[in-house]
Amino acid sequence: MKMIKNLYCLGFLVLFFSCNKYANINPDKTINGYVYLQDPFKTNFPVPLAGKTIYFNRGSDTSSYLLQTTTDSGGHFSMTYIGDDNAILFSSFVKDGVVYKGDTIVTAAQLGKAVQLNVLPVYHNGVQLNFKDNSGGLVSGLKFRIYTSTIAASVDSVKYSYLNSKADNSGHYTLFNLNAGDYFVVAKDNIGGVALSANQKITVAKTGLSSPDIIIK
Repeated sequence: MKMIKNLYCLGFLVLFFSCNKYANINPDKTINGYVYLQDPFKTNFPVPLAGKTIYFNRGSDTSSYLLQTTTDSGGHFSMTYIGDDNAILFSSFVKDGVVYKGDTIVTAAQLGKAVQLNVLPVYHNGVQLNFKDNSGGLVSGLKFRIYTSTIAASVDSVKYSYLNSKADNSGHYTLFNLNAGDYFVVAKDNIGGVALSANQKITVAKTGLSSPDIIIK
């Protein structure tokens, strides 16, 4: 009876490891690389993405994953490579209401070589607002609201605004996936003791990217 029990346990272990999807993980096989964000409004120059989750799966399926890791402060990652056939690395996250995605196919031949994974915003249209003074210089940190009607813009109350925000440190603000139509940008702020304001209409098309200048007076 004891021998039968031992044979049963041995058979179970053999079956478990033969069916285990992680059984062919080799800790000596790793793949590493960098994850970059590419901005379609600028030069598409890759910017390292820190603290983002990277997923690994066999084949080309991005609906599930086998392993995951997180990029370091320089956008670098390293993880175990499972199997000997093609695999896929991918990332997906939401920032400021915009979905960002990226994926790349990798092979065992790339082990030891740096892989680049580019992540881009998923959009059908977009607009980058450029807040500029009369001399053409960009104005950073400017507070503004966006409205969908001239009446709401004339009242200029956060309560009726489509968006209440401020320009980034470079004097820009980017929006993706808007309903096509006219929008009204109202800016009123006091920077360095100087009162600044703007009231300007912008038009967003169904598709494509635009980059209007919002002139501050």
